[in-house]
Formats: sequence, structure tokens, C-alpha cells
Amino acid sequence: MKLIIKTIEPGGLSGNCYLIETQKGFILIVTGEKTNYEQLEKELNLRGCISFNLNLIIFTHNNSNNNNTYSLMREKYKSKIALHILDKELINEPEPFNFWNSILKSFKNTFFTNSKKTNFKPDLIIDEGSNLSEFGLNARVLYLPGHSNSVGVLTENGELFLDDLINEEGLLPGSQNHNVNYLKKLKNLFVDIVYPSHGDPILLQSLNL
Repeated sequence: MKLIIKTIEPGGLSGNCYLIETQKGFILIVTGEKTNYEQLEKELNLRGCISFNLNLIIFTHNNSNNNNTYSLMREKYKSKIALHILDKELINEPEPFNFWNSILKSFKNTFFTNSKKTNFKPDLIIDEGSNLSEFGLNARVLYLPGHSNSVGVLTENGELFLDDLINEEGLLPGSQNHNVNYLKKLKNLFVDIVYPSHGDPILLQSLNL
């Protein structure tokens, strides 16, 4: 069955988001390190994504700055939030102390309520091989980090939603030495088209990998 996939670009430094329509509702895959929540919410509303029909949100890359985004999206859309098992431990991990960063965060927390961190626990912990069929998507989770700790989602049709291992030019520069084994793993998978964190979808066979 051909999937209905819509690309959402939240803007700024945020990675692409991919909204997949299934017979059971929507699944949202959020790539990138940070998320522009306000823009993402606006784009979802334009595509008919409302409370109770967004069943699952997968964040391929965890960042402590997204704690509010996790909570806000779960509250509004009543959906489950999925994070990789390695990212689970990073959600409330204390950051190394930096004087100027602490001053800046104090200022933000005083004047901008949305910037204040909230505790968050994911609804679903995903790992290598996790199956998403219960949400209406015949797909599995793969551990395919680029220069960050991130996962991919591979459908039975060969669509791969990926964070930052490759782009339209091939293997990302920051990934050359660290992730050559993951690139080999990718080449051994049945992948037709890659939906990357930044840029347009890529035909895997068009890349010189």
C-alpha cells in the first residue's frame, strides 16, 4: 500500500517533519535537533491533524530543549511520544555548568514561560527492530546515527526516514569516520527513497555511497 507522506518544514534550524497518513490515523516523524513548535502546530492544523487522530510522534533525535515540545504536543494531540532507548536517559540529564548559559536560561525562564523546562517521560521506548504496525504503519526502527544519537524508520516499501547520516550529496562530512559501519548497514537494507532531516527526498541509488 502506497503511503501518503507530507513534508513539513518548521523553519529555522529545525529538521524536516514527515506526516504519514495511515488507515488508523496519522504518524509524525520529527527529525533534527530542535523543533519550532508553533510553526509545526500551524502546519499540522492545515493538514487536518487534530487531537486524537495523531496516534504517534517519533522524535529521531532527542534534545533537552525539546522537553516542552514533547509535553505540549502530547497534551494537544493526545498522542504517544516515542524516543529511542538511549535518548530516554538524556531527557532530564543535567547539562554541564556554564556561567553565561545559566544566566541566559534564568532570563528566559523569567520572561518566557514556554522556555522553562518540564519533566517528561516518553510513552513508548523504541529500539533496533521495534515494530510500528500497531499504529497502522508497517515499518521498523533502525539505529542509524549520523553525527548525533539518532534513529531511522524504514517502511516495508523501502521508505527510510532518517536524521543526519546522509544528505543529497552522500555521507555527511561530520559522519565520515564515526559512522562508516552504519553506512554499510544502510547499504545492506532494502531502501528505495530516503526522507532526510534537511532537503528533498533522495533516491538512494542516485548517491555514490
